[in-house]
Amino acid sequence: GEVTTVAGNPHEEPDLVDGEGSHARFYSPQGLDLHPSGDIIVTDSRNQALRRVRLGGGSIGDPDSPQSKVSTVAYVERLGVDRYTPGGPFRGQPMGVAVAPNGAVFVSDTQVDQILTVGESGYKQSKIKENTPRGNGLALLRFAGEGVSGARDGDYEFARFAQPEGMLYEEDDDTLIV
Repeated sequence: GEVTTVAGNPHEEPDLVDGEGSHARFYSPQGLDLHPSGDIIVTDSRNQALRRVRLGGGSIGDPDSPQSKVSTVAYVERLGVDRYTPGGPFRGQPMGVAVAPNGAVFVSDTQVDQILTVGESGYKQSKIKENTPRGNGLALLRFAGEGVSGARDGDYEFARFAQPEGMLYEEDDDTLIV
C-alpha cells in the first residue's frame, strides 16, 4: 500500500494552526479515530487539543483532489495544577481517542490519568495564546477517573487509571475499553 499525508507538513515546525492540507500544523498528533460524519478525530498531544480532519473529496493522494481541512474541536480544560510540579500549571496530555457510534468523543489523558470527553468550557478563551485558534467554547473535561494513578474499578469518578493511552469503543457491548 501507499502512505499519504492528508493534513499537516512534516517539514514545517510543529504548531497549532488550523487550515487546509499542508498548511495545517500539529504538535505531536497521537491517537485517531473515525467519526460517524467521516471526519478523522485526532489528539494533538503537545497542543493539548482535539482536532478534526475533514477530508476533501476525491481520492486520497490525488493532487487534483480538494484539500482536507483541519479545525480545533476542543482544548484540555486548564484548571487546577500539575500534580508532578506542585504549584505549577496544569498540563494535560491527550493521547488516545475513541468515537462512539452516536458521535460522542472520549480521550485518554496520560498526564492526569483520566478519560475526558468534549463539553462546555469554563476556561477563558482570552487566555489562549494569540496565534492559536479561538475554538468554539468547547473543552476536554473529565468523564472518568479520580486523577490519581492506579488501577481501580468503580464508579466513573472513583475509578483509577495509570497513564491510559489506547482506547476502543466496542459498539456491540456499548463499552469503552481503555
